Amino acid sequence: MKKVLIGLGIFIGVVIVGFYICKFTGMYRLHTCVTMANEPALPLNSMFATSNLKDEKSGDLITFQQDTAVYIFRLVAKEGDVVLIKNGRLFVNDADFDSKVATKHSYLVSAEQLLQLNPQPYAIPNPNGKYAAFLEDAVADKAGLAQYKYVAPQNEPDPHIVKIYGKGWNKDFFGPLTIPKNKVFVLGDNRDNAYDSRYLGLIDTDKITGVVLKK
Repeated sequence: MKKVLIGLGIFIGVVIVGFYICKFTGMYRLHTCVTMANEPALPLNSMFATSNLKDEKSGDLITFQQDTAVYIFRLVAKEGDVVLIKNGRLFVNDADFDSKVATKHSYLVSAEQLLQLNPQPYAIPNPNGKYAAFLEDAVADKAGLAQYKYVAPQNEPDPHIVKIYGKGWNKDFFGPLTIPKNKVFVLGDNRDNAYDSRYLGLIDTDKITGVVLKK
């Protein structure tokens, strides 16, 4: 019995040491999602794992260090890629990137339309009496709400984006932008509720800390 307990203690100790080695080296880390920026792939308060042993590629969800904060977004373009957002839809090297990713956008709907949705989405009252409801695009299409998707007018530059890129762009009309060496461009899947590369700027490749596993 004593030998069994000693063996069990050694095993537990090895597991604990291994866990902390993986955590502090970045080989395997567990995280809690504290934002809605990557819904529907990563719901708020969901758990996910990352590893720095996996090479990041376009389409991966990645974590990266920016100042003192750790961010998670989808890597959509790497060095040499050309990014273009037109009418709120992402194109990379002229290919429709959004056709292969489940995305969310804001839709301006009435109170009656909002109540008909089940489950109820996160929504913000609008000054014109409507609601900005953050919906999966597939859900909006199924509910017949596609035409209510909010797209920022092309002639209304976003001052935050202008400050970063020096161009008269906004969240829905952005680029074309060629990604320079040692940089990547990231976006949140919840496109109207994400403080991503449109506002943060391009991300240095050496700031990437991990790739999300199985998402």
